[in-house]
Amino acid sequence: SAAALHAIEAIAADDPNTDVDNHHALAICATGVVPRIISLLSSPVAALHTHAAATTAALVENQHCSKMFLGGGCVEPLLALARYGEDRARQNALAALGVLLVDRDARESVDKAGGRQFLQGLAEHGPSRLRSTAGDLKSTLDAKLSTAIDPRGHAREARKTRVSQSKMWSSKVVREGEREASV
Repeated sequence: SAAALHAIEAIAADDPNTDVDNHHALAICATGVVPRIISLLSSPVAALHTHAAATTAALVENQHCSKMFLGGGCVEPLLALARYGEDRARQNALAALGVLLVDRDARESVDKAGGRQFLQGLAEHGPSRLRSTAGDLKSTLDAKLSTAIDPRGHAREARKTRVSQSKMWSSKVVREGEREASV
C-alpha cells in the first residue's frame, strides 16, 4: 500500500544534516523488496506509483541498493513515470533518477533508455516547474564520470542530490502557493 511505501521511505532516509549512513536502506533492500517496488512504479494507482518513486529515491542513496534497482530494471518505469505521471509522481521519478545518476552505470542505463533526449525535451518544453530539474539532470547525464565512486562517496553525493531536489521542490511549492494566494 501507499502507506507502507511511505513508511519504508521514512525509515530509509538518512539525516540530511550529516554524512553518516544509517544503513537502513541496505537492510530494507536486503529483504527482497526491490522487485516489488519496481513493479509498483508501473502501477495504475497514482498513490502507489507516486510513493514507489519517492521510496526508490530514498533507497538508491545506498550504492548497493542502487545496483539492485538498476539490475531490476527501474530506469524504464521511472522514465515513463517522469514522462506521463501527474505532477508529484513526475517530481518523485525525477528525484529518483537524479539520485541514480550519481552512479556511472546508471548514467549509461538512463542514456540507453532514451533519458538524455527525454530530459532535453522536458527541459525545453515541459511544465515550467519541471524544466530546471530536467535541465540539471541532463547536465549531470552529460558530465563525464570516468571512475566509479566508493560507497561512502556515493551516499554523500546521492544524499546531497536528494536534499537539493527536496529543497527546490519545497521552494517551488511555497512560491506557487504564495502566487495562488495573491490572486
